[in-house]
Amino acid sequence: MDYGNLHSKYIHFNPKRITLSAIINQTVKSHLPEATLKNICLTCEIEEQLYVYVDKIMFEAVMRNLISNAIKFSHVGSKVNISIKQIDDDCKVMISDKGVGIPFNKQADLFNFKTNRTTRGTLDEKGSGLGLLICKEYLEKNNGTIRVDSEPKKGSTFTITLPLAASQSNGFL
Repeated sequence: MDYGNLHSKYIHFNPKRITLSAIINQTVKSHLPEATLKNICLTCEIEEQLYVYVDKIMFEAVMRNLISNAIKFSHVGSKVNISIKQIDDDCKVMISDKGVGIPFNKQADLFNFKTNRTTRGTLDEKGSGLGLLICKEYLEKNNGTIRVDSEPKKGSTFTITLPLAASQSNGFL
C-alpha cells in the first residue's frame, strides 16, 4: 500500500505570507488545557517578527501536532519550549521537551511509512505516529524540512526549517 501524499492531495494548497508568532501563540493557547492537566509549562521564545510563505492550514496542523506530541511525551511538571530563530534566509522553529525521548535507532523511523510506531504518552495517552508523517508531508509541500534530535529519558527537539518570505519593503504582500 502506498501512503505517499497522505493528506496533501485532499487539501487545497493556498500559500500566503504569514507571521509565525501569531500562529505559534494561537496554537500554544489552544494547548494550555492539555498542558495544565499535566502541570506542564509552555513557553515561547521569539527573537523577532518573522514571516514565511506557507499554507496556513497546513502549518497550523504541523504546529498542533508537534506541540501536542511534546506535551504527550513530557513528564508531569516539566516544560515544553517553542522557539523561533532566523538563520540566514531561513526560519527555524524548535519544539523542545524534557520528556521520555526517542532511542536513536527509532528516530529515522519516525518519518517512515513502513514502520509501526504506536506509542503511549507519559500518562498513557495514545499515539499512532501518523501525525509526524503528515507533518513531514505538509512541510515538504511548503518547501520546509523537519528533523529530530532526541535522547532517551532526556527529551526531544523537533526542528522545522522554512524559507523566510520576502519582506514588505521588497513589494511582497
